[in-house]
Amino acid sequence: MLVSVLALVAAQWENRTIQQVEQKHLVSCVVTIVQQHFPVGRSIQLSSTGDDDHQKSLLEAIHRLELWPLQVTGPTRSSFSPPNMEKICSYIIFTRSVKDITFQTKMLYARSSWDSRGLFLIVVTVKVPNSEELALSTIRELWEIGRGYNVVVVVQQDDLLNLYT
Repeated sequence: MLVSVLALVAAQWENRTIQQVEQKHLVSCVVTIVQQHFPVGRSIQLSSTGDDDHQKSLLEAIHRLELWPLQVTGPTRSSFSPPNMEKICSYIIFTRSVKDITFQTKMLYARSSWDSRGLFLIVVTVKVPNSEELALSTIRELWEIGRGYNVVVVVQQDDLLNLYT
């Protein structure tokens, strides 16, 4: 009995450790993309429909760099933007599905700060079996709703991070 409990605890600890490593890898990948491609000093809009560790870790990592003003929208944050607000030129959108990206794109598109010429980094926060299909559907939704065309989608599949444009 004690051996079974110890084995269960060890398995849970190992699973949690693997998840933390995968999260750090994803955050590191996104931060690298941001550092290399997002204009310094221009606002980054972070959007998510849920509070997850990926978003919190990324927000902390970008904030520590002190190079970009950050705006965050989500389920508990208002999507109001004043009419004279400057256009956002960089977006990071956390999503779990095509339905989720559709909702977020419509919400962001309704804001006066929306810029279809902006840089869009879509981060899929769940592992999927067919990353290419999800990436294509995500890019299609962003185009059909808001005419966003400068898009990179990061999808985790097994132990790999796949990037699609």
